[in-house]
Amino acid sequence: MHTKLYLLEHSGFLLELEDLILVFDYYRDPAGILDTYAVSSKTIVFLVSHNHADHWNPKIMSFESQAPTYYILDSSCYSESLHVAADQEQQKIFYVDPNTVLEEELSAIPSLIRLAIFASTDEGSSFLLVTTSGSYIHLGDLNDWDWQDEDSEQMEADYNAEVSRMAASWTAITEDNTLPAEARQLISAFVPVDKRLEEMAFKGALTFLEYFQPDYLVPMHLNGGKDLPSELASILSQIGRRGHSKIAELIVSGQMINLN
Repeated sequence: MHTKLYLLEHSGFLLELEDLILVFDYYRDPAGILDTYAVSSKTIVFLVSHNHADHWNPKIMSFESQAPTYYILDSSCYSESLHVAADQEQQKIFYVDPNTVLEEELSAIPSLIRLAIFASTDEGSSFLLVTTSGSYIHLGDLNDWDWQDEDSEQMEADYNAEVSRMAASWTAITEDNTLPAEARQLISAFVPVDKRLEEMAFKGALTFLEYFQPDYLVPMHLNGGKDLPSELASILSQIGRRGHSKIAELIVSGQMINLN
């Protein structure tokens, strides 16, 4: 089957693989895409990069599905009441922090081979997921948040350092012949692009593409600029890099593209 990618809203996406559904940073879902999967027989994994309200909606903890449901939450989302409720509902929750890797813990989840967790330049974590059908990166709020102030130089250095660490990990994955060939292909990367940064809106995305060449680059966050994905595609075309990664122009909640 085709791998389907839906925009939920903001930095929230639903990715449907052959036998697994991945939901990233659910915030809101005006089109009701997630509800259509409540009767699915596919295992569902929710991933949350941090506890900012536009990335973390505790509503997901009450999602009712006919299939096994797992939650991989940055530790900033932890609360005692949430933990107790999860025990009562027999939900499986993993709390994660940067610089950790889940592998054996994921053995019961179809397709999901490995999850490497990296840091952010804002709050929480960013994710590199390896599945049997391909790999995916979701940066959460990891970005070069260059507000053109006295912190810009340090922000740039911090962002480059973390993306470089992620790239080194990805290189090791691509060279690991024990993994399926499909797992060593970077299908999509979800990268913040924010209009509030003005002329620096694309800086983080362009830097990211110096380290990675995903099949699809998915601009997210998009505060104040639904035209940002098309603008980024135009910039890449102008500098001769359009052919390296397709820009997924997902700007309307519920919009879907096939990734293969």
